[in-house]
Amino acid sequence: MNVTIKHFVQTGSSTWVLMNEDKELMYDANDNALFGYTRKEAEALALRIADDMNFSNIQTEYFYGGKRKYKTIK
Repeated sequence: MNVTIKHFVQTGSSTWVLMNEDKELMYDANDNALFGYTRKEAEALALRIADDMNFSNIQTEYFYGGKRKYKTIK
């Protein structure tokens, strides 16, 4: 499964969320969204659960020079 970590802003709150191939938020077994308050937290979470959830590819969204880019971390 390919996973993307994206910056998510809602009602003044900013987090980094894990999204699946269908661009849907990912949830754990208790219906809690998988996210981190910083990009590094979200990356660490994704790497920690990658084997259990069969992540084959993990990409992180970032912005450089006003453009959206992605880097692969797994």
